[in-house]
Amino acid sequence: MEELKFRAFWKGVNKFKYFYSPTLTCGNDDKGTYGMFFPSTDGCVYMGSTTPRMFTGFKDKNGIEIYDGDILSDWIETDKGEIQSKQQVYWCKEKGAWMLDNSFKKDKSLGCLLADELKQYEYEITGHVDEDVKPKP
Repeated sequence: MEELKFRAFWKGVNKFKYFYSPTLTCGNDDKGTYGMFFPSTDGCVYMGSTTPRMFTGFKDKNGIEIYDGDILSDWIETDKGEIQSKQQVYWCKEKGAWMLDNSFKKDKSLGCLLADELKQYEYEITGHVDEDVKPKP
C-alpha cells in the first residue's frame, strides 16, 4: 500500500506545506503560537490556520500531484470559441471515489469519476479552493 500524503496551504508563508502523517504534535512555532501542529517535510504547520488535503494518487498532464480541493482545467470547444473548464476535485463518500465537480452551482451535486476523466482529457491544475495559487512540481 502506498503511503498517505497530505498538503496544506499555509498562509503564514504563502505556500503549500507537505506532510506524510496526519498526526498532530503540541508545541510552539517561531512566532510563539502554541497549539497543535502538523509536522511537514520542511517545518510544522499550525492546525488552526489550514485544512489538510489528501493526495488522490493521480497526477495532472504536467506530472503534478493532484490533491483534494485542487481545481483542474482543460479547454472545451464551444459555439463561442474555446473556454476553460474549472472543476474541483473532491472525495465522494457515497461512491468511495475521487470525483470532479461538474455541477452548474459547484455544489458537488453532479460529479464524474476523476480516474475516468483523467483517461479521457488532459487536465491541468490551475488553482485550489483554499487559495488562488497553483501548486508547483
